[in-house]
Amino acid sequence: MTVRTRTGRHGFSVLELASVLAILLLILGAMTGAFLGWQHGAAVRGAEDQITAALSHARQMAILRRMPIGLALGVTTNAPGYPPRGYCFAFTNDFNTPVSETTFLPLRSSLSVSNAWATIHPDLGPFVIQFLPDGRTQPDLDSDPVVVTIGITRNGASTSRSIRLDPLTGIPRSLEGEL
Repeated sequence: MTVRTRTGRHGFSVLELASVLAILLLILGAMTGAFLGWQHGAAVRGAEDQITAALSHARQMAILRRMPIGLALGVTTNAPGYPPRGYCFAFTNDFNTPVSETTFLPLRSSLSVSNAWATIHPDLGPFVIQFLPDGRTQPDLDSDPVVVTIGITRNGASTSRSIRLDPLTGIPRSLEGEL
């Protein structure tokens, strides 16, 4: 019998292992950045969906009850060091009876409304949109439409979306891609 000697080794060297780990870390870093951007976009879309649902609900309640319904939108003024947060709720004109629960938007959100029925503070609100018994938001048919703009700031990046209320019907519609 002859004795065989090993001339080569099997397995990975430390250099090969380190290079594979470096490549995996680069891929993971790229995926994390893409995921955070996706998450930011999802937060803005979610906030837009919440406001659209609240607008539709208030409009339907005005038509159903045959009375004006107000939708108050605003931004909380939290204690120093805490981020602002948007909110909205619907109410009736008789004794300011709420007809919906308060909906809170994600943290670091902002709201602004053009052509609001009433406004307390021009930046923080609350902004009040009044839906008439026929579902419209403006008494004059040739009035400018009501536009609600929702913004969210995360990691220094700010993204906003707008919702326009049709002046004839009061139906909310997203303005994404139209601006």
